[in-house]
Amino acid sequence: MTYKNNLDQTVFLVDSLRTIGYDVVIVNQPTYPENLVQQNPPIIDGGADYIERNAMAHVALYQALK
Repeated sequence: MTYKNNLDQTVFLVDSLRTIGYDVVIVNQPTYPENLVQQNPPIIDGGADYIERNAMAHVALYQALK
């Protein structure tokens, strides 16, 4: 996770945030098969899953971090 600053230098976002005192948490929402028993199960894209399920996953994460 990088960006270019005004001097056209590459800056690492996570390092910049940590330097100014922020904690950085990166959430991995993987792709996985819906059913492990089925021969060709539909694939679930964790980041594009139901918004309600993603919201509850984030709520649980924030409660665990708290």
